[in-house]
Amino acid sequence: MTEPMPPTRDLDAEAAQWVVRAMSAEVSDDELMALTAWLEASPEHLEAYARAEAVWDASAGLAQTSVAEVAGTVIPFREATDKRPAPVRSLWLYGGGLLAASLVAAVALRPHDTPHWQSFATARGEHRAVVLADGSQAHLNSDTRIRVDMSSSSRRIELEQGEIALSVIHDSARPFEVVAADAVVRDIGTQFDVRKGPDAVLVTVREGRVSLAGNGTAATEIGAGQQAAYVKDKGVAEVRSVQADDAFAWQNGRAIYHDVPLGTVVSDLNRYLDRPLVVRGTTADIKVTAVITLDSEAKIVKALEAFVPVTAVPTADGIELRPR
Repeated sequence: MTEPMPPTRDLDAEAAQWVVRAMSAEVSDDELMALTAWLEASPEHLEAYARAEAVWDASAGLAQTSVAEVAGTVIPFREATDKRPAPVRSLWLYGGGLLAASLVAAVALRPHDTPHWQSFATARGEHRAVVLADGSQAHLNSDTRIRVDMSSSSRRIELEQGEIALSVIHDSARPFEVVAADAVVRDIGTQFDVRKGPDAVLVTVREGRVSLAGNGTAATEIGAGQQAAYVKDKGVAEVRSVQADDAFAWQNGRAIYHDVPLGTVVSDLNRYLDRPLVVRGTTADIKVTAVITLDSEAKIVKALEAFVPVTAVPTADGIELRPR
């Protein structure tokens, strides 16, 4: 008698279940740790999760936002802008060893004819949303500072430091630009994320297209699901395909990494911490695949110790991650 074949494992179904759990506001830290372990178990798991996440993103959509009539009106961000199925979990603001809920608000700005700059900033661990007069939305990540000019002929944001996620209303008569150091990002009606680092500006597009150019360099077009960096004195690096939602995960209080060097992970996470993480030598080259919640320093360090072969050692300069 022929033995029955074992049932085929459906990775796409498993991945879909993981995505639904990960996007839930009620997801626990233990579940995220389990998800990280599942992702690390096999490259096929990573591929299946990326497919499921793409389906989730395509089905979610974002509703258009109405803009307040009165300049300076403060609108609760959740009520005004977020229509995605999964509620957003707030980031936490670190200070004096205590945790306080971060302020998330939207400010409507009235357009004007002559340049008039307004500044917005967030502290470490805080994020904030600004609704521009044309209906476009700028969401500031931790430790970010921008200047905004909205006139009748142009729309411009200067990213002085940090990271912003943008959902832009297209207007061919008024180009929308983000300037970060020598890099200029021009929108073609889209959702995109811009992060300014010490030596590079990283641009990730979730919907639509943008063009990225540097000082004296030709513009490079970046489409949905793509990412490119402008490196100072070197120009725009090659455009590559990515899971774009990962770049926006900070809006849900998480950081997602797929096979990223620990040194890069540490540099990214330090934007949220008062005591910096430190990694030295070849330890910085260890590859990390993880989903990390940004609730507290303790949880971030615990997650790194759980999924990377390192031990966290407090020092006078911060928290050093040493190989174990």
